[in-house]
Amino acid sequence: MRTLLKWWWLTSLAAATAWGDENVVAQQAQAEPAPPSSILDNLYLESGIGAEKPPGEDSTGFATLGFNWGIPLTSPEDVALGLQAGGGVKFREDDPEWNGTVGAFARHFTTFRDQQGAAALLFDYRRTAFHNHLWAVRPLFGTTISEQDALGVAIVQPLNRMRGQKSIRELRTFWTRNWNRQLGTQLGLGYQFSDLDEAVLRTRLAYGLAPKVDIGLGADLNTAGHYAVGVTVSYHFGGTWRHAFLDNIGGEGRELYTPFPDNSFPMLFHRTKK
Repeated sequence: MRTLLKWWWLTSLAAATAWGDENVVAQQAQAEPAPPSSILDNLYLESGIGAEKPPGEDSTGFATLGFNWGIPLTSPEDVALGLQAGGGVKFREDDPEWNGTVGAFARHFTTFRDQQGAAALLFDYRRTAFHNHLWAVRPLFGTTISEQDALGVAIVQPLNRMRGQKSIRELRTFWTRNWNRQLGTQLGLGYQFSDLDEAVLRTRLAYGLAPKVDIGLGADLNTAGHYAVGVTVSYHFGGTWRHAFLDNIGGEGRELYTPFPDNSFPMLFHRTKK
């Protein structure tokens, strides 16, 4: 675990160095037009550290390293269609886990009056510490209700089971709020099925240290005492101040192609039946 802490602090130090450079660039960019869109604008490099106690397992610390990428398919002036690909490794006290998320999303379509909607269909994969390969599908839909607030619903449906492990079936509603350009929060309430039958609370807070660097705090907690908590640092190439740590619904321009959170951190994604 000491090795994991050392590795994460080195990664965070590199991000902090980039933060100092980005603040200078941000001040210069205020008087300049936005640069043209690039396919790498919404590529996020992420690292994190935390602790978790999934259903059926003991508590353990972990560190993560991965990426999350939103790939534009259409012009942002129209309905913004994009693909998403993400993945990474989670180092634990047991064998490491491997996570992946692929799918498609749409933003910038009208829901009611002049509000914006977003929808996604994502497929999540996890190779667990017990060498099982788990799949789940995650549809999501949301709408803005003001310039700062959005509401949505997400479903996680397991697609398989291996040797007593499966993804957790979940129905969750969420409220995302952008307090300002730098600070965003998300509160989610839901219910976990899959033989758990427990309510779940999800909290997220993301703060932009610079246009390309942000830090996120998050936790999943259910009424049976299972949890996943942690902190993450991310770097993305577009400089949009956008947080891939949150389920973003609205936006404009390059922001519309921000990927949705993947399944790697911190999330109660699977359960083990003893």
